[in-house]
Amino acid sequence: MDGLPTMQKSLISLAKWISENGSIEGKEYLYRAHNDPHMNEECLVDAWSSHQRFSFVDFSAGPVFYGPTISTTGYRSAVYNQPDSTVYNESKKKQENSLENSEDRYQAWKAEKFLLESFWEKQCLDEESKRGSFCLGLQKKIDAYNGEGIKSDWDPLVGGAGDVYIPSDLQRDDVVTKMGSTLSSFIHHLVLPPSALLNHPFFRRVQFHIYLVKNHDSYAPFGGSYFSYERFKSDLSALKLPGQEFSFALKEISLHTDTDLALALKLSTRSALVPKLSAEGHYTAEDVLFLDSTEIRHHLQFAIDENPDDSSRHIPVFFFSYGKERPVLIDKKYQTKALDNVVLIVQSDHHIYESSIGCNGNPVHWNLRDPIKPALAATSTVLAGLVSSHIDYNDATGGATQDWMWSIGNNPFSYTSSGHQFSQVQKDIALRNYVAIALNDSIYTVNQAIHALTHLTTSSENFGALQYSSAELTAKYELLIEMWSSIASFTSILDPTVVQWFEELDSITQSFMDDAQETLDTVGVYRCLNSKEETILDDSNFDWLVPIALAVDMLIILALLLVRTRPKKVKIN
Repeated sequence: MDGLPTMQKSLISLAKWISENGSIEGKEYLYRAHNDPHMNEECLVDAWSSHQRFSFVDFSAGPVFYGPTISTTGYRSAVYNQPDSTVYNESKKKQENSLENSEDRYQAWKAEKFLLESFWEKQCLDEESKRGSFCLGLQKKIDAYNGEGIKSDWDPLVGGAGDVYIPSDLQRDDVVTKMGSTLSSFIHHLVLPPSALLNHPFFRRVQFHIYLVKNHDSYAPFGGSYFSYERFKSDLSALKLPGQEFSFALKEISLHTDTDLALALKLSTRSALVPKLSAEGHYTAEDVLFLDSTEIRHHLQFAIDENPDDSSRHIPVFFFSYGKERPVLIDKKYQTKALDNVVLIVQSDHHIYESSIGCNGNPVHWNLRDPIKPALAATSTVLAGLVSSHIDYNDATGGATQDWMWSIGNNPFSYTSSGHQFSQVQKDIALRNYVAIALNDSIYTVNQAIHALTHLTTSSENFGALQYSSAELTAKYELLIEMWSSIASFTSILDPTVVQWFEELDSITQSFMDDAQETLDTVGVYRCLNSKEETILDDSNFDWLVPIALAVDMLIILALLLVRTRPKKVKIN
């Protein structure tokens, strides 16, 4: 940051310094500010989450308000000014009125003391009852009354005349309460946010298959003021962890040649009237053309199920470019959609589209030509389970809740900025999600193996068969516990090299499961052999009644056959 112009210098000098020494994001912002006539100012907020592990909240800023204008509740901040002096004046007046009625309070004091002494005389007669908790409590209160000799001090014993609230104390309590609530919410949304309910395991090799599907020839979907494919690859590669490889394959599909996909797209495109409330408070009903994500996913199953090998993960990304005059969205109000192992993106030839998000009385506009910001957000959700920072999980209801205060920062998930660079905190969250899945899978497999082993019955006959296998299982189980602890320790210091242990963890876990299954098979074979030997060699347990009974039955049947009379045949002439 050497040579950075000071505030006293002109903005032109600052822009020149950014163009020469600034980051890629800074240079991109300058380019947009100079070449994009539709560029709007960023949303003014009272909190911020930087690209590093740093965030802040300004309690003195505001009031600001931003978030959805319809279908849910946005955010509105509160400004913490000095408390109203009338609160202090009313409290003081209440105390003065109480002191004026001191004679009445004296009579109340006498009556309460008399009541306590009467209880003492009736309930605390002997030494044993006097040592009880009830009598000790009464004695303590009576001693407190007898020790008071100044009438102005009677108030604390009979209810008090009311507390006097000092403005500085009120302000301090108010701010401390707000700080505690904000800190708790900050931890839930930015430090330990929930992960998406999608399968996002860690793979060393991840292949992104970009399918460009367009129904027009009116403009080039990539390049210029439209979608930046190279920038998409660059920003998404920031989520790579040590030893991980990302590869991108672009395939263009024309609806003129692929009639099946053209029919699927036609059947999945819908139209609906959607209520819309502008930032100025005007209600309208907008006719929206949208793509049904559930329907189109069913038709794209051929690409979703395509997985050539198990050593790498394949993520299909469908980029639908429309040339219609009307803008096209997904599910009525989104530019992208993250589904299970597939990403859907739509592009329309509309530079300015008034979204359902408002900020400080002004609408937030979307550039439908360049959906790179929501495209990165949806792809990272499928890849690593990242979700928007304003979304949290509610344990009581078992569903998602929203707090739009935390839709901040210059990242793909923020609705209050135009930036699309992943922050370090989001990279940490991706690492945590990978670790959580790896540990959960390993622990679940080990618990399954242990549950199966609990059905074994150890006896003196099969102890020899179990002795060797149990030693192997115990050694591997202790090694797994040590690995779980080590992985958790490395994750606690946000060390990304912890992912290099995943393959060894999977190998040992599978080996433990195989040994458990082998032990079950060995004991099963041993039980069968032992049972067969007992049947052949040990005739002491043979039941002779069975063959004797069979022999008697055969003799009876034979006797009946010999003595029975045959029926006479009718003689026919």
